[in-house]
Amino acid sequence: MEIGWSLVFDFVLLSLLLLVATFLRVKVRILQRLLLPNALVAGFLGFLLAQVLRLVSFHHLENLIYHLLNLTFAALTLGMVTRGRSYGQAASTGILMSFVFALQLLVGFALTFLLMGTLFPDLFPNFGSLMAIGYASGPGQAFSFGSSWEGRGFAHGGEVGLIFGAVGFLWAYGVGVVWLNVGVRRGRAALLRDLRRVPREVWTGILPRRGRRPLGEEVSSSEAVDTLSLQVALCGLVYALAYLVVRILSLGSDDTAWGAMFVVTVVVGMAVRKIMERTGTDFLISPGVQRHLAGVCVDYAVAASVAAISLPALRAYAFPLLLLSLAGGLVTVLAFLWLPERVWRNYRFERTLVTYGTLTGTMDSGIALCRVVDPELRTPAVEDYVRGMPLMFLLILPLYGLLFLPLSAYGSERSSLLYSLTLAGLFLFLLLYLLMWKKMGLWRSGAQR
Repeated sequence: MEIGWSLVFDFVLLSLLLLVATFLRVKVRILQRLLLPNALVAGFLGFLLAQVLRLVSFHHLENLIYHLLNLTFAALTLGMVTRGRSYGQAASTGILMSFVFALQLLVGFALTFLLMGTLFPDLFPNFGSLMAIGYASGPGQAFSFGSSWEGRGFAHGGEVGLIFGAVGFLWAYGVGVVWLNVGVRRGRAALLRDLRRVPREVWTGILPRRGRRPLGEEVSSSEAVDTLSLQVALCGLVYALAYLVVRILSLGSDDTAWGAMFVVTVVVGMAVRKIMERTGTDFLISPGVQRHLAGVCVDYAVAASVAAISLPALRAYAFPLLLLSLAGGLVTVLAFLWLPERVWRNYRFERTLVTYGTLTGTMDSGIALCRVVDPELRTPAVEDYVRGMPLMFLLILPLYGLLFLPLSAYGSERSSLLYSLTLAGLFLFLLLYLLMWKKMGLWRSGAQR
């Protein structure tokens, strides 16, 4: 019997890199002050070792990234908090996340179409959408879509998605840490007036023995089935159902449906969660354990995503990558300079840190920034973000549907019309989100502020 070790080797190497990154975070002050997550540092170390120095080689990073991404959303949707206090601020957070994502898509597509009409006529029309997906959803989602478009002629599509995702982290932590420091000094944080009072564990990332908390609620007896095993099995159920749905959707089509696998996983996960609530079986779900499962998947997916960045892709698309990365980051910063005072009643600074970090990195990025000013998460910023996620997912689903318009236009005689319809559709969605804020009484005018 021949035993394959290549996938296990990738897992072991990523694990070793995460351990090294954890050690560096504890010991290196600059990493602490930048709040760089261990997974990101591990990914850069992997990129250096594999892509630059060629000392090691990975074998299945693309498969790991793809499946860990989908399992992340299976766990997140199962662990969602759907009940709680007043939903207004949570709804406003969900709308804001959708609004900024639509804005990023609009900028990405507009600049891509401009480049196609001038300097880069052969640029793939959905190139700019990977900037928005990489920033707002993370490198895994961008890789998933980009790799599915390679069959349509998008050379290095998956790698481009990974690059945008990695640059998004630089915006998340580079600008986010500056924003954090300035905000605290100006008294905008509700609970913190001096960064010197931030607990040491926030900087080092390691909790002291006396401050450690349980991972989640146990819902089963270990002699029958371990709680962790049961939660993993529930994730497996969601993923299996999502696979069947995508399998049906992909009949007679190309690989694009598989690129949207995480979107289907979100929908299926929300449906499974709702069915379990209606049938009274949701007591089998341990939300805390599910969120930690999602965290495990995110850590390994982020490390793998950065380690898999391709130097040939960087060289092939240097100028478009630079232009869209800068434009996407700047428009996101401008959106957060304008929106918070208009859409949130309280804890605007904490909510800004959570959502800005998420819309340029991942959910963990936003929570990491927020924990500096709210170590025990006593403000409702993170909770309202989690409670606003179902609404956000529902609102952004049509935006992913718009991605098919430029794809169908590529190489056709109607390309100009369909490209214009794509931009018009995104603009209409931005207006729709503004209207939702006002109709729900969540938009605050100048007099109200």
